[in-house]
Amino acid sequence: MAQARSVTATPDDVEGIGDGGEDGGRRRDRRINVDALVTLHAETRGVEAIACDISEGGLRIAVQGPPPEGPITVKMVGLPIFAGEVRWRDADHIGVRLGKPISTDILATWLRVHGKRR
Repeated sequence: MAQARSVTATPDDVEGIGDGGEDGGRRRDRRINVDALVTLHAETRGVEAIACDISEGGLRIAVQGPPPEGPITVKMVGLPIFAGEVRWRDADHIGVRLGKPISTDILATWLRVHGKRR
């Protein structure tokens, strides 16, 4: 089971949210490094993992074992539950695109509350 860790974000990270854009179909939102517990649910299967970065449009998540496939829900303390889909995977990580972006205000507030200075 994954262990909860802390979010690592600076005030500069919060101020820069929303600076990205689309480029060739790849996510271009500003990515904020985090180290936070996330729960992924697909159908009847749930998996705890660690979010490595977050942006308005998605997350990079470290997973152990096979990740859930297809439509998923993403749960993190302090954020609403989001629908998403696994867009890519490698040996240790998956990329999740959220069905609806996290609003800049919600993400900035979450980073202020859960973040800490490095």
